[in-house]
Amino acid sequence: MGSSLSVIRKTCVSPSLCDVGNGTFSGSLGFMRVVGSVQCCDTDNCNSQTLPIPADQESNGFECYSCDSSTCRHKIQCVGVEDRCFNGNVTHWNTWAPTVHVFGCASSNLCVAFSHLSSASLPGFDLNGPNCCEGKLCN
Repeated sequence: MGSSLSVIRKTCVSPSLCDVGNGTFSGSLGFMRVVGSVQCCDTDNCNSQTLPIPADQESNGFECYSCDSSTCRHKIQCVGVEDRCFNGNVTHWNTWAPTVHVFGCASSNLCVAFSHLSSASLPGFDLNGPNCCEGKLCN
């Protein structure tokens, strides 16, 4: 996947987002992968620790559709804990950019988090209406 960008984010969230549990989450769009570690806690300043960035993951044999410049029927290999497919819409933070459809792989805990949000922020992008499904190429 080329270059990488590491972002450390510590914040307060709704308790419902902690339903995903602690651990690693992952999502792949074909051209971009977002991987992170999550740990929820419920006391003042309990998030002072910096979690490790997950190591690169190997292909797990699961496949989902992704989009290229002309179609959303490009097959991609999912990696690590990615065991679901998803689809949604992405808007770049530059308001002049068009909204694009995205398809890809996601971990089950990321899908649980999606179900509690109407949108999700990725570095430089907003992901709206992500819908997850189980089964190879179900998206």
